[in-house]
Amino acid sequence: GAATAAVAIAVNGCNDPSHHSANAWMDANSVWSSVQRHGEALQRRQRQPPAPPQRRLSYVGAASYFGAWRRGPLKRFFQRIRTQLIVTARVAAKDPCTVVVPLFLFVCMLALGMWGAISVSNAIRDGRRQAALNAATDFSNTLKSHIAATVAPAITAKTLIEMDPNWNHINKTFYNVAPSLVQRGRESDAVLTIVLCPQGIASAIVPTGLPNWDKVYGLDLLRDKSWRNDAIKAVTLHNKGMVMTGPSRLRAGMMGIVARYAVFLPAANPDETFGFNGSAYNCSPCYEPPANTTDLGKRFWGFAQLNVDWEVLIRNITRMYDLCDRDGLLFNMTYIDPTTLVNRSIATCGRVGRDPVFVNIDTMANHWVLAVSDSRGWVPDWLPFVAAVVVIVSLWVAIAMAIILVNRREHMWLLQAMLPKKVIATLRRGEEYAEAFECVTVLFSDIVSYTTLASEMEPIKVVRLLNEMYSEFDGLVDQFECYKVETIGDAFMAVCGTQGEDAVAGAVKVARLAQAMIERTKVLVSADGQKIQIRIGLHSGPVVGAVVGFKMPHFCLCGDTVNTASRMESNSKPMRIHISDSTAALLHASGECFRLERRGLIQVKGKGPMLTHWLQTDSEAVAGSSAHGGGEEAAAAAAATGGDQAALEDDGGGGDGGGEAVVALPPPVDAAAEASNEMAAVAPAEAAAAATTRAIAAVDSVAAVAAGLEPPPSSPLPLISAPRASVHISYNGTPMGAGGAGSGGFTTYSTGGGVTSIGQDVTPPWTLGMTMAG
Repeated sequence: GAATAAVAIAVNGCNDPSHHSANAWMDANSVWSSVQRHGEALQRRQRQPPAPPQRRLSYVGAASYFGAWRRGPLKRFFQRIRTQLIVTARVAAKDPCTVVVPLFLFVCMLALGMWGAISVSNAIRDGRRQAALNAATDFSNTLKSHIAATVAPAITAKTLIEMDPNWNHINKTFYNVAPSLVQRGRESDAVLTIVLCPQGIASAIVPTGLPNWDKVYGLDLLRDKSWRNDAIKAVTLHNKGMVMTGPSRLRAGMMGIVARYAVFLPAANPDETFGFNGSAYNCSPCYEPPANTTDLGKRFWGFAQLNVDWEVLIRNITRMYDLCDRDGLLFNMTYIDPTTLVNRSIATCGRVGRDPVFVNIDTMANHWVLAVSDSRGWVPDWLPFVAAVVVIVSLWVAIAMAIILVNRREHMWLLQAMLPKKVIATLRRGEEYAEAFECVTVLFSDIVSYTTLASEMEPIKVVRLLNEMYSEFDGLVDQFECYKVETIGDAFMAVCGTQGEDAVAGAVKVARLAQAMIERTKVLVSADGQKIQIRIGLHSGPVVGAVVGFKMPHFCLCGDTVNTASRMESNSKPMRIHISDSTAALLHASGECFRLERRGLIQVKGKGPMLTHWLQTDSEAVAGSSAHGGGEEAAAAAAATGGDQAALEDDGGGGDGGGEAVVALPPPVDAAAEASNEMAAVAPAEAAAAATTRAIAAVDSVAAVAAGLEPPPSSPLPLISAPRASVHISYNGTPMGAGGAGSGGFTTYSTGGGVTSIGQDVTPPWTLGMTMAG
């Protein structure tokens, strides 16, 4: 029995109003499932024989051990995760702030983190692009300056031709002057050779004796298809100076660029060859006619051509590959071949990435395009990693915030389930809590024959039964806005009036709660098929609410009111509601239709004789009405048997079945009359004064109801009456309805004692009166 009570107390500690309120953090099913699961597992382990000592695992048994571990700790771990997710989902459903706030924090942190990372990344990207553009531009300027310096030997050759265009003379002079020009150009600007091409035919090359250059002699640039376009271009653009083509594969085999001066001499005939044995092939632009017919035009002499080694120029002279080796840039320089019109790559380092920087290099009517990109890429490599870190950190902080909010909300709900809100606020300020309440209504209930029931059942089934019953009661407590104080074993205690409710309203709520508990218990059947009965007691009066101690704080009520309510419950009967006279007075004052049955004076332990009452449930009231219905016959039967129940009279009396319109007058008339008779036998002197006081209170209560009536209907009103008292109501002196021991009007009668008659004017023209014996 003690162990069962301990288990019941442990379970009932979890059955508080929060389980059925809007702030519940765990419902009754979850509590019961956990208790039942652990309880049954404990019983199974107790019935099992002790396990044999473990042996050392072999390699063969390692797999089975891992499988057992997977079914054991790992399974329990995932079960805990699943339980936590379920609890979190329930908390989030009841308090969306636990999800909205972390989600908002996650979005803000993610947005700020990504904005910062992307801003830094864009700054680095712009800096890298600008650095690549600057390096490419510097190389372009360097290349242009070296190419411009390269043309000096060609300009010297052009000057020699203009001074003496005769081929025989210039041929001798060229071989004397050109070697020194080529030597200086090769040291500074990678000059390979200087070639004179009278009438477009390569006829003089300095230096001489170079390998593979003998095949260049006699090359007709205007006749050869691979060179004609470049040659015609140089002839057409001779007024702009030197024209460069390439780089391309030269006849001698190396990659080189060719810079040509197309030399035109004035005052020459169209067929002038200047002493050279040959003429320009199919070259219409080779002669420029004069502006007037009397003068001679300009005639094409030939080309002063300079060949430059491309590889030496870009590697040794301009050091183009420093862009790759020193600056970490990837580049690709392209050139459109004038013959094939194909965009060819003429210098490259690595593979240029996406979205490169382009620099156009235009010099001597030649166009190159240099594409440059950073070998590291424009976007920093760390951006994806930083973005992932931002997401993970934001998610981690949001999850941590969600866990904190969920735990805080669970903690608050748990506190609110244990303590009232104003008590929590007081304790959180570090103050002690104690408050006196003038009038509250306390409810006590327990299970009939609980000790016998607990001794005949397994402890786990007792826990199951208590959990099912008190879970239902918890829902009713929330429904009627009461406060559950505690459960001790099979005892259930609730109160109303400690949260600022009016005393009358609190009594009504507790009375409704008690009626609902009785009705719910009638239909309550446990999972094991067990039915139970309860007793309930109510009492109203002053109490002191306080939180005593600092370990396991608990809101408790102190005072004689709590003891009296407990006595009301212990002196109650199965499936009945036993209430004190103070609670009955509050219910009378409420004006609501409660069915009260006087129990009379009873001896209460520690209190002496007390006047108490039975509060009937709706089903008891219906049963009582059907048992005592029928107009005057019912009233007479009630008077003959001395019953305590008030009878309903039909319209006009007599029970002829006319339509009834019952005025909802409370029954204090009956209670006052019978109380006077009962108390007269105990103390005649005090009984008279008490009876008069109660009768006046009864008439006041009836008057309060009648004051709200509309003007009288066309037919008399039937009234709730008492067998030893009569009630009279009139409108402008005309009787509207009466009931009592006699018939008609305002009936008085003598029972061997004095007859007290009390009348009171209600809102004119209404008048009420009551006559009772004693």
